[in-house]
Amino acid sequence: MGKKSGYNPETPVFLGTTNVNLARKQRAWRLALFIVTFCIDIVASLMLFTIVHLWSDKSDFPIWSSLKDFYRDTSDLIVLCVIRILCLAGLAHVGSLLAMSEAVAKEELKFKPKPKRDDHLKGLVQVNGKVRNGEAIGSIREPLLTKTEPKLEVKSITAYEEWFSGSSKKDIVLFATFLICTAFQAYVGAKCVSFYFDVEHSLFNVRVEVLQSVLMSTTVVWINAESSLLSRVVDANRVLARAMFLNSKRSRPDSHDSRVSVITNSVNLANGDPTEEGTLKGDKGLKNETEIDQNSYLLRAIRLAKNEACLLACALLCLGLSSLSSLILPSYQGRILDHVIQRDVSLFKRDVLLLIAFSLMTGLFEAVRNLCFAVVGKRVLKTLQDKLFMGIVIQDIAYFDGTTSGELTSRLTNDVSSMAEPVNWMLSALLRNCLSLVGGFTMCFMISWKLSMLAFTTMAPIMHITAVYSRWSRELNRKRYALLAEANSAASEAIGNIRTVRAFSTEDTELDRFKSKTYGAMQKGVRDAYAYAGAVAVNDWLDLGASVLILWYGGVLVMNDRLSAGKLITFQLYWNQIQSAYQSIMSVLMSLTRAAGAAQRVLSLVDALPDIDRNSGTQISKLDGEIKLENLYFCYQMRPQHPVLQGVDLTVGKGDVCALVGRSGGGKSTIVHLLMRFYDPTAGRILLDGWDLRDLNLKSVHQHMGLVAQETQMFACSILENITYGLSSWRQEDLEEAAKYANAHDFIMKFPEGYATRVGERGVRLSGGQRQRIAIARMLLRRPKVLLLDEATSSLDTESEALVQQALDRLIGEGGRTIVLVAHRLSTVRNADNIAVLDKGRLVEQGTHEELLMQKSGVYEKLVRRQLHKVSNRIMEDPEELDTAADTIDALIDETSNGKL
Repeated sequence: MGKKSGYNPETPVFLGTTNVNLARKQRAWRLALFIVTFCIDIVASLMLFTIVHLWSDKSDFPIWSSLKDFYRDTSDLIVLCVIRILCLAGLAHVGSLLAMSEAVAKEELKFKPKPKRDDHLKGLVQVNGKVRNGEAIGSIREPLLTKTEPKLEVKSITAYEEWFSGSSKKDIVLFATFLICTAFQAYVGAKCVSFYFDVEHSLFNVRVEVLQSVLMSTTVVWINAESSLLSRVVDANRVLARAMFLNSKRSRPDSHDSRVSVITNSVNLANGDPTEEGTLKGDKGLKNETEIDQNSYLLRAIRLAKNEACLLACALLCLGLSSLSSLILPSYQGRILDHVIQRDVSLFKRDVLLLIAFSLMTGLFEAVRNLCFAVVGKRVLKTLQDKLFMGIVIQDIAYFDGTTSGELTSRLTNDVSSMAEPVNWMLSALLRNCLSLVGGFTMCFMISWKLSMLAFTTMAPIMHITAVYSRWSRELNRKRYALLAEANSAASEAIGNIRTVRAFSTEDTELDRFKSKTYGAMQKGVRDAYAYAGAVAVNDWLDLGASVLILWYGGVLVMNDRLSAGKLITFQLYWNQIQSAYQSIMSVLMSLTRAAGAAQRVLSLVDALPDIDRNSGTQISKLDGEIKLENLYFCYQMRPQHPVLQGVDLTVGKGDVCALVGRSGGGKSTIVHLLMRFYDPTAGRILLDGWDLRDLNLKSVHQHMGLVAQETQMFACSILENITYGLSSWRQEDLEEAAKYANAHDFIMKFPEGYATRVGERGVRLSGGQRQRIAIARMLLRRPKVLLLDEATSSLDTESEALVQQALDRLIGEGGRTIVLVAHRLSTVRNADNIAVLDKGRLVEQGTHEELLMQKSGVYEKLVRRQLHKVSNRIMEDPEELDTAADTIDALIDETSNGKL
């Protein structure tokens, strides 16, 4: 099989320092870009001032008299530039400090429960003069006699107040930045339309005026750029604070991330083992969700659609042609109006025909575009569902320990649909409206740049409001989808246990539980609706204000013969096109915002790779079946402070039968799960034929192993499909032989449809014993070399237990395979080659049945006594049990007749 070697743990690598360095680089780049933008703003203002004074009769530098000359001088723009830079720099510093405080407090809250305002009252209980273990006895209020919990609560309350205060103040700073920048750009816009460009030199007349207009127009661009970069600098400080906080938490022994490591370290040090094997490989339970915003969601949607390159190319071609033709339409509409005013019939007819032709072309291209994007959207939905389902089924078993089936099915249905819904039209709408927006801007500037500057002063506030709403709504919708998932989980659980619900008449209780989740989701949806309505209302008012400004200033230009009526109408049409495109883009962004919450839940699971890779490792074609457990430690990720196995050493020889016995919770089933590599040990290792189980290919290992669990898993298909599950080919005679061996063939043939009988969801149409015998037949058909039996008869009635036990006894007695069994029947255990007795996670006894009975007052000896006592009670209560119980008693008496008991 190749070289056999034990597992050599790799050197642990902590990513805290890397995260801090990355965050520092990110902050440095954003701060540098912020400073560069300031410099460009200053240079542009100085250039504008210089040009105005060089090509005019102004030769003096800015003085108070020139500052008052609003229509002919730009000295005021320099002063305002300096004031703006000082204000924004100060706000950036204050906002960064508040963001860092907010980030640290918010991360601190992740390690402590979020307190309520009355949490300080939780330290008081009703007692009768005494407090015992924090329990209330009596009626007098006294403080709890605990030393740690009140301190934690005070820290938690302080962290929550710091986070809330820092977040509120930071938002106030960002809002103040928005107001300042809006006021500055409104001032610049008013100056653009009022400024008199008195250029005296005719040679440079046109060029100088164009340069002046460009410099003055770009001032608005720099103002908005500075406002946007300020928020990013603040956010970069928040990211840096979070990275530094998490890095420092790694070195703290009481942090959440290190709880498992602390347990493992203490266990290893106690046994002289300084390594941390279990922390390097294996499952880590639930994964953290990666935050996904609109940009990330859009990029992922495009990436998902790249397989439909031909359809996308056709759609984009039609999109470009339809956008170009639609941009031409307002121009011809304005020309037609001018022809009507001038009574030019020939040109009027020509332009009307061209308008009709371009309209027909636009409609045709739009139809083809919509068809192509719709098909792409449907295919993307199917691809996304496939990827998500694959992402779910490959996760580690530890992942499913921390979630519910309802949560996962909600992601497969609600979240995928919500995420994919915008894909059907958002790529088309977003690209088309972006082209319309850029084309409309260009045409408006060509008609009148002053009129454009006046109208565009309302665009920045609209964009800011949209961005603020998007950030707020994304988080709100993420929580709403989480509540819908909880509601779906509650519904799935109630439906799956409908017999129990009906038996206890708890329909109203389950309904209330479901309604509480849907009510919370509805509340968040209503809050989002109110915020959306408010954002749309404010944006509509700004749009209407811009239209009023266009008509007012455009009318003045027309009356002064500086603009024709047709061009004013054309400008208005282009502006309406810009408004329509922007509103459509806003609708797309709102949809992206809502979908981003669902996308975060979907794509985080799609991207989450399992820690136990089923495709990696050495392939094995043959398995002898020798098993060895070396210094095995294990604790479940959901209960890291409760070790399940502690230093277990056990060897099972080739072809031997090893029975695991002990009290409930001793770790017997956990060993079976570790042998199947559902989990990886926290420390120690499992050797299979000398190979570390973690170094072997899991799929090839499972081909040689069989498991019959206590809870039989059945699929809603036929008996034939359940028995042959996982096999690509089989023979009918082998199938029937396995069923006969498992005592299942007879009852199967009694069904009218025989092996084609459908068993229902989770096998509800079969009894427990029938399901268990089908599971045994399924396992036998695979002919495994290693067989794991985990309490295969514990939940069955007497008759079913006898039939299943008969099949198991026949299987165990056949030999030729390694068997590890967990059983409660001593008649089965006593024939094992080795009996391992587990108690509280430790291997306390080991040997054959006879050897263990020799150990007076041992754990196994006590278990045998208890079994005999139960059998005797069964005979006393029900004489019909005599025949069944007699065999057990006789066998045990034979073993103990020499006075062992």
